[in-house]
Amino acid sequence: MPEIKTKQFSAASVAAINDPKLRRALDRVASGFEVARLERIEEVTPDVWEVWKQEARDIKVHTLDHLDYYLDLLYTNVTAAGGHLHFAKDADQANEIVAHIARTRNVKVATKSKSMVSEELALNPVLEAIGVEVWETDLGEYIIQLAEDTPSHLVAPALHKSKEDVAELFAEKLGIPYVFKASFDKANRSSHTSHRGPGLEDGLKIMQAVKDQIGVPVLTDVHEDTPVEPIAEVIDVIQTPAFLCRQTNFMQKWARSGRPINVKKGQFMSPWEMEKVINKMTAVSDPNFMLCERGFSFGYNNLVSDMRGLAVMRKFAPVVFDCTHSVQLPGGQGGSS
Repeated sequence: MPEIKTKQFSAASVAAINDPKLRRALDRVASGFEVARLERIEEVTPDVWEVWKQEARDIKVHTLDHLDYYLDLLYTNVTAAGGHLHFAKDADQANEIVAHIARTRNVKVATKSKSMVSEELALNPVLEAIGVEVWETDLGEYIIQLAEDTPSHLVAPALHKSKEDVAELFAEKLGIPYVFKASFDKANRSSHTSHRGPGLEDGLKIMQAVKDQIGVPVLTDVHEDTPVEPIAEVIDVIQTPAFLCRQTNFMQKWARSGRPINVKKGQFMSPWEMEKVINKMTAVSDPNFMLCERGFSFGYNNLVSDMRGLAVMRKFAPVVFDCTHSVQLPGGQGGSS
C-alpha cells in the first residue's frame, strides 16, 4: 500500500469506501468484533460492564498523570531482573538503538511478535538495510509483510484482506498452490432440512467456470452414489467423506479415478489405522493421496486433535490439517454444527 499523504487522504478514503471487496472484508470483521463484544456484555451484565469501563479509564488517566513514576518503576524492576531498558526521544533514535544491538551482536535473523510501535517506527527496513532477515510471527503481520503493505488496525492488522486475497498472496509469494473447494451436495448435514447445494450437474458447471475464469484447480466432496466419470472430467482433487473412509469398495472406486484424493480421516479412527486405508487405495492405484486430520470424537458433540497423530500419518501419505473442522462441535446446535 503506498504511503498516503494528508492532502491525498480525502480522495484515497473515497476510493476505499467505494471498493466493494474491501467493504465486504471490513463488514465481516466488524460484525464479528461487535457480536463478540455484545455477547461478553450480556454475559457479565451491562451494569458490570460499565463499572469495568470506568475502572479502565481511571487506570489509564492515573498512569498518564504519573507517567514519570511508572517509567522509573519499570526501569527499576527490569534492571533488577537482569534486563536492559532503553529510552529514545524519537523514531530515529529508537531505530538506531535496535540497529546497534543487532550489529554488535552479529544478528542475522530477527523474529518479531505483533508490534504496532515497530510499524510506526518503520523498523523492518532499518534492520533489513544492515543485513538482518526479519520475520513477523503474528499471522496478520506476516500477511502484511508478504504483501509489502501497512497495517489497517491495531488488533487485526490484516482485516482489510479477504481470504481470497490471502490465498493469492500465499500462492504468489510462498509457492503454496491455491485450490478452490466447494461442494455440489453436502450429504452429511445434521438435518435433512439444511441446504445441501446445487446438485451434481449445476455444481460441476460452476466448478468448470471457476477453472476457466480464475485459472485455479478445484476440489469437491463425493458420496456413495456419486458417478466417477463426470467428476473426474472436471474436478482436479477429490475429497472422500470421513464416515466412509473404511469402506473398501468406495475408497478403491475413487482411487481408480486417476485424480488426487484428499482422504478425510474418520472421527472414530486412530492415526495408525489410516495406514490400512491408504493400503486399500494403493492396491488398485499409484499413490496420489493425502490424509486429512479433522479431529477425533471426544464424548458427545465434541472433537479433539492430537498433534502427534500428524507425524504418525505422515509416514503413510502427505497430511492436511483441517483446523476449522477440528474446533467444531458436531451437531452441537441440534440441527447444525
